[in-house]
Amino acid sequence: MEVIMLTVFVSLCLVACSVLLLAVTLKYRTQDHAERLALLPMDDETKVSQQDSEQS
Repeated sequence: MEVIMLTVFVSLCLVACSVLLLAVTLKYRTQDHAERLALLPMDDETKVSQQDSEQS
């Protein structure tokens, strides 16, 4: 019985931390990080292929 109570307590703590982090993220509006990463340019394929040929 003690193990179940401990598991429930830890689970509730994790849920509370998740809700707190969500609230902080929404308050400071920092959820645009993924959008900025999506707009970064891709690696140039010629640069990658040149590095591969130099290593061979």
